[in-house]
Amino acid sequence: MNPIPDQVTALLESLVTNLQRILGAHLFGIYLYGSLTQKAFDPERSDIDLIVVMRRDLSETQFKKLDAWLKRSVKSNPWTTQMQMLFLRRDEVLTMNAKACLYQFGKLNRGSSDGNPIPWINILKSGVVLYGDDPVTFVPKITHRYCSKLLFVKWAICEKRSSKNSTANGAKFRNIRHMPS
Repeated sequence: MNPIPDQVTALLESLVTNLQRILGAHLFGIYLYGSLTQKAFDPERSDIDLIVVMRRDLSETQFKKLDAWLKRSVKSNPWTTQMQMLFLRRDEVLTMNAKACLYQFGKLNRGSSDGNPIPWINILKSGVVLYGDDPVTFVPKITHRYCSKLLFVKWAICEKRSSKNSTANGAKFRNIRHMPS
């Protein structure tokens, strides 16, 4: 394993301080997972995986302040764009289609959560609590049944997308074949 760059450590410290400032009492916890916590971090390829748990949804004011801080942080610390950070409400952890925000590829967007248990399994086994309660105290039990159900739903979504794409691509290819030479 490569050593963790000082800029990554500084970014995580700054993140905790600034999320506390921006979210105040609405911040519940900040959880680091992935290669940084599994002794697999590679500065050439790794990202910084985080889940931020809140007591309520980000208000528009908080969203704007967070976005502004992230944009400033990019200028002083290039690792900021390597963060992949999901913002979820505490009572909607593991809830598919729950309101969420995602910071990824240097952009903060509102969207929804896919309810994916894999990051939480990772957090529960090897994650690091940067701020807040131990996730064991609030993450619902992740069962094989839940994972199977989610996998079935994801498979159906992929099949639907795949059939749409193959139909669209097939139409494109059919049109190419019939184009006059």
